[in-house]
Amino acid sequence: MITLEMPEPPMQDLVLTPKQEDFRSNAARPEAREVLRHRISIGGPVYRRITADSTDDAELQRFLRGEGADSDFYMLHLTCTLRPCEEEPFTEALIELDLTSEGDGGLPIAWSMLPDRLVDAVEISRTVSLTPTLKIAGAGVELNAERTSAATKQEVLLEAMYELESTPSWGLYRTSSVELRGLYRFHLVVRAPKNSTVAGTTLAEAKVRRRRFGIVPYSARLPQSAQHHQAFALTGHLA
Repeated sequence: MITLEMPEPPMQDLVLTPKQEDFRSNAARPEAREVLRHRISIGGPVYRRITADSTDDAELQRFLRGEGADSDFYMLHLTCTLRPCEEEPFTEALIELDLTSEGDGGLPIAWSMLPDRLVDAVEISRTVSLTPTLKIAGAGVELNAERTSAATKQEVLLEAMYELESTPSWGLYRTSSVELRGLYRFHLVVRAPKNSTVAGTTLAEAKVRRRRFGIVPYSARLPQSAQHHQAFALTGHLA
């Protein structure tokens, strides 16, 4: 097993822009089409490359030397901060990474994701533990027992989607006992074709229950002056 201390990602404030094609009649008034600012921020991602020299664990070294003939591995860390306005809660949020690489070696994929599914609020440490096959150990998640016991069973707060694919995503959902607010941390191991440069884009969407207009869907984008920060690249050099 390997434990990595990930740096704190730099934050970028996003602008919530209404998705015009999804408007219903009760949200068609011009006031409902205004953009919302200072309600959602994305941090990162930041990354570390994982090599056989990153660990003293013999089993993990064997895995990396075997699989490393064809693949590079990276640990990514990103965050999302939700700041709902009074009486206008988030009902859903979606955080997505779109991963690509050059050449014919195939697409990079999310080899492992954390958290994978939560039924209540949790605290995720910045310290991440990896098993000898680079799966993220559940030890990085601390359940809040008091909230878990109060929550309605099977109400999903968060779920990971598209593991082993190139568009790993996390969906967050307001439940009857837990609202969407504050800081959420996400980790994933990316498996990429050997010696490729991985390009990626961070995307976000959200739904907000507006006081006068009901639930309005938004795409969350960086201000136009900072659009170039939306993309990121992973290289074979240690970050």
